[in-house]
This record gives sequence, structure tokens and C-alpha cells, in this order.
Amino acid sequence: MATKQTEKCSFKSKYGDSWITPAQYIIERLCEKKAESEKVHLPVEFWNVPKWDNYYKQNLRKVYSLLKHYSDRAILNALNSKEMSNRYSIFTPFAEDIIKREQKILDTAKSASRVDINRNTLNSKPRQVSKSNALSKLKELDE
Repeated sequence: MATKQTEKCSFKSKYGDSWITPAQYIIERLCEKKAESEKVHLPVEFWNVPKWDNYYKQNLRKVYSLLKHYSDRAILNALNSKEMSNRYSIFTPFAEDIIKREQKILDTAKSASRVDINRNTLNSKPRQVSKSNALSKLKELDE
């Protein structure tokens, strides 16, 4: 956990005064969902509480394995989706299908925003420069 935002620690923790990695942020969201289903309040730095410590560490390893295949944004979008509203595990085949769908959406949006222009197909001509500009007058003086 970092005290300032870095490329690696890009999310602000809701349960501490630090910046955390995407995997840690995803685990926080999972723990929030589990706490909601159990009707329990998560304390500040809940990962230090013995009840949540084991759950946090086990799921952290699993999230790192998911992040090898999917982006953090796709996993978070899946967690926030309507289909996952009453579920708190993203390690099921059902959840992985939603994550795959969200990843496809993000990939198509990324590729749609990037448009390659082939300059050879454009009917363009060089710009015509008039002879009566300041530079041409200076060149005439030099000659």
C-alpha cells in the first residue's frame, strides 16, 4: 500500500488512507459484497481482523490469476453488473462469463476509438504557397 498514487497503486482504498493495487481494490469490493450479504460492517483496515484476513489473502491470489487474463476494469464492471448484484464471488464459471463479456466490450470500445488513416488513399495535394510572403521577400533581398 502506498501513501501516494503511483502507476502500480492506482486505486484509493475505502478502508485505509492509502493507495492500493487493482487486485487489492477488487478484493475490497468482494469483501464489501460479502459483508452486505452477511449484514456486517467492515471496519477500517478490515484485512487485519482475523475473520477477514484469511478470506482476503485467499481471494487475493485468485484475483491475481484473473488479472493475468482480464483487465481490472472488466472485473470491476462485472462486479458492478446487474447479474452480480446478489453474488460476492467472481471465481465461478457464471462470473467468469460475465467478466469475458465485459472484457469483449472494453476491447471493442478500445479498437473502435483507434482509427488508422492511410494517407496514400487520400486525394491530397501539397499546399500552394503564394510568392508574396515575408519569407519570399527576405530571400529576394538576399539575391
